[in-house]
Amino acid sequence: MSESKKNYTAADLRILDPIEGILMRPDMYISPDKDPRKMAAQIAEEAFILTKGPVYLNRIDEWYIIAAENDWLANPKCFEGEPEIQKLFRSIIAFPEWGDNSMYGEVLLTVFAQQVVTWLSGERTIIKGDETEIDELERVVNDHPEWKRVVAFREFGKLDQE
Repeated sequence: MSESKKNYTAADLRILDPIEGILMRPDMYISPDKDPRKMAAQIAEEAFILTKGPVYLNRIDEWYIIAAENDWLANPKCFEGEPEIQKLFRSIIAFPEWGDNSMYGEVLLTVFAQQVVTWLSGERTIIKGDETEIDELERVVNDHPEWKRVVAFREFGKLDQE
């Protein structure tokens, strides 16, 4: 065997953190322009495929908002029972309803957005970032009690993670 070839063993393998894997090859997961409108549309399409009823897509200043009257993140097939929302936003999860090799896009928000916030029945969870500049979003969510799940993000496209 030549010196340029190596026999790999199980000891050579390691499990990558999903976010680390995406950062290593972002071009495999998102278009080069990192257009936040495309990501918002992808998340809205997930909600549309997985729920019955209206799906809302809006923008307030730098924030992109996706909302639905049903929770499209309630039961991805890889989780037993109710998922922990933080795990859902930090994992690569198969999305077979969208086709082979498809995945939920929420993890991409965690990688590429500066702030990510979600609400379930009015209860807020900050996925990434802090509480700055979310007062207007909170008001909008509170004005729409019919929205069961809301996902909002801003400053998309920067390769910066917490």
